[in-house]
Amino acid sequence: MYYKQQFPRITDKHIEEIMKLEYWIPIVREQLKNLGTQFVYEYEIKNTEYVGYVDLMIHNPDGSVDVVDFKYSNNIDNYLKSKQVHLYKYYLEKQGFKVRNLGYLFIPKTNIRMKKDEDTYKFRKRLEETLKTQKLQLKKVEYDENKVKEFFEEIKTLEKDTTYEKNETKLCSYCDYKEYCQSDEKIDYMIEEE
Repeated sequence: MYYKQQFPRITDKHIEEIMKLEYWIPIVREQLKNLGTQFVYEYEIKNTEYVGYVDLMIHNPDGSVDVVDFKYSNNIDNYLKSKQVHLYKYYLEKQGFKVRNLGYLFIPKTNIRMKKDEDTYKFRKRLEETLKTQKLQLKKVEYDENKVKEFFEEIKTLEKDTTYEKNETKLCSYCDYKEYCQSDEKIDYMIEEE
């Protein structure tokens, strides 16, 4: 399995993620059968102003395409407000595609933890039972041209800005630059010219 090959050592946490994948993959495949038959995965949109990867494009018999983005998340409302699939439609249509539908396929995250009085076997059985209670959600999104306009306005603002204030959030723990940003300028991160 591709997932296992990404890690030099497999832990219990990895095995539990594999259990989730093994549960969800056949269900997602079955859901996709209901959406169409001609798929393009990871379609790259790349030009001088934007790079994006459409998780799934479904080619329809009328020549149009449907765009579906996969989300492994329970945070449905925030994704439904995002600009992502609106930008995909905008740029795909600039490439000549006729985009009929936009949507997200939400695969629910299972965030249960092992209890103190639980061994690994019992925990994994509980994980299996929890997975069976969860449902995929396919959410259609109505295209909103204003989301694309907002994106371009935000880009203009970013291009004009010359100062970047710290905005520490829980996402900082995932950032490649946190060592520099959170060092209170004790680390000289400027690249010296030779």
